[in-house]
Amino acid sequence: MRQSGDYPDNDPLTHDNLLHLLQNAIDSLNVEHVRQEVTPFIRDKRALDVWSRDFFNQVIKRIVSI
Repeated sequence: MRQSGDYPDNDPLTHDNLLHLLQNAIDSLNVEHVRQEVTPFIRDKRALDVWSRDFFNQVIKRIVSI
């Protein structure tokens, strides 16, 4: 992530740092725009009905660091 510039900090990428970065990305996410972008690749469009900022916030809580 440092090579791509997505994580410019010199501190290690901890679980908390990762969640913070993901939370910031979700906060700025235009869910409707993303839904429209992926729709051509999804057979059952109803699968995207659950997509919301709240949904993605719930998903990132399930991330486990190993």
